[in-house]
Amino acid sequence: MSLNHANSKTNPKFKVMNNKKGKIILMTAFVTIVIGYFIFTYIKSKTEFETAYNFVITDISATPTKSLNFYSSNKEITLWNYIISENQGLKIGDSICKKENSRDLYVFRKGEMFLKVEPTGIFFPCFENF
Repeated sequence: MSLNHANSKTNPKFKVMNNKKGKIILMTAFVTIVIGYFIFTYIKSKTEFETAYNFVITDISATPTKSLNFYSSNKEITLWNYIISENQGLKIGDSICKKENSRDLYVFRKGEMFLKVEPTGIFFPCFENF
């Protein structure tokens, strides 16, 4: 048994120092993940704000949380900041429209506005004066 190994078990300062170092590493990792998540969310929100949508729904699938996924010509359209659920009554053949740099998303049925959906993202108020 080496002298350093023996000291690490008996020296209480060594244990405290390892505990502090472990806590610092854990906190740094946690803060990095949280900041990374906010940056990712900001980028996705800004991208969606700048994107225009204009498509006809060709298929709809529901998630376990009752929100809807939309398809247009067999391509899934992912809405990052808008939640549309089963109880809102969307159907195949409805149109989803959003102008570029616009806040609200609209659903049209037979040429008339059926539903107005406001964004749920935390960063959307940042883009309103953009």
